[in-house]
Amino acid sequence: MNIKKNYLLIVSVFILFSYSKSYGQFQFEPVGLVSLGYEDNVFHAPDILLDNLGNYIPESDLIISDLFLDYGYNLGFNYKAKKHLFHVDQGFWGRNYFDYNQLNQYVLDLKLKYKYAFSKHFATGVIYDISKNKKIGTSALGDELLQKFSYLKNDVEIFFDYEITRNTDIELAFSWYNKDYEKDSVVIPLDANTFGTDFKFTQDLNSGNYKSTLNLKINYAMRKYSDLKALDASGNSNPDYPLRDWRYFGVGLEYKIDHVGNFAFVPYYWYDRRKDQFEDYYSYKSNEMGLKIYFKSDKFNLKLVPFYSIVKYDVKKAPGPDATDPLLVYEYFDIDLQMNYLLFKGTNLTFDFNTSNRNTNTLSESMTTRRDYKSYEIMVGFSFNPFQLFVDRKIDEDERK
Repeated sequence: MNIKKNYLLIVSVFILFSYSKSYGQFQFEPVGLVSLGYEDNVFHAPDILLDNLGNYIPESDLIISDLFLDYGYNLGFNYKAKKHLFHVDQGFWGRNYFDYNQLNQYVLDLKLKYKYAFSKHFATGVIYDISKNKKIGTSALGDELLQKFSYLKNDVEIFFDYEITRNTDIELAFSWYNKDYEKDSVVIPLDANTFGTDFKFTQDLNSGNYKSTLNLKINYAMRKYSDLKALDASGNSNPDYPLRDWRYFGVGLEYKIDHVGNFAFVPYYWYDRRKDQFEDYYSYKSNEMGLKIYFKSDKFNLKLVPFYSIVKYDVKKAPGPDATDPLLVYEYFDIDLQMNYLLFKGTNLTFDFNTSNRNTNTLSESMTTRRDYKSYEIMVGFSFNPFQLFVDRKIDEDERK
């Protein structure tokens, strides 16, 4: 993608719309983002690696770092008419590396939402989301890969929202999404259809000067691959094996404590289970826990999220130097930090820092995948929104679906 053309597009949009938020029942919310960043260990390489001759590769050849430019925009449109709500959200995010252009990525997204309120307590609606993605991904084996994956994603969701009492709300959603990958003789075909069900229970627990909320989330999903064959318990393939078929089950709990001075705290826990329907090669159990910390003042906002997760595979092994290979275990401990400082109306100075650190029990120093790695990103830039101080600049994609 051409950086100059995209930047001019962002500027043009803001000149046209940034001074008018509302037209009667119509509302417009524009956001623009630009940041200069530095990423350490862009390929998530291990510190130690042996080549084919058994010699150690110098760390300077393994740990590659680079500068990059992040840029993007998001245009939100809302229209309310009695019991009807229409929402259109169109966004773009791009990342261009200075030296390693093969890592350049982008996401172009369009989201349409319609909601109808049958009564004060019950509403239903539909969401359609289509996006074009060109992102760094993992291979079909779940291992690191230097190639980009280009795909078109279509996502449809039907939801029902019921307010049981003033402080109690439940939401039920049914979804389907498809990823259609560009055909490439080098990349294994990953086209798949995913069918999911999500349930959310929300309970307000206000007490004294504090406002608190309890959220329970449960989801179940089936992912069926269109062309990709399953692997047996040893990780081997066979043309006679069935197509890959996975099940997902997740349950999460979070408790939000608000109005603690300028702070809000959200401890959370998430359990995730993937079940490979053939011989369990890709089956795992995952546990994640963390704490979201928010700070908000007139000119300064902060979001800090330290979290820990552990993933244990049922069958997949962690190769070692001897013949006793244990079951593969991944551990992650990471930090995600976002800060905004209001320079003047509509313009924020932004700072981001996040880490990606993994520990594994893979001891074989000749393995290029399933290894430990340490990586981090740091970004400084600007966000533009004439109507809102804090912008959550992360583009979150729930890959559990």
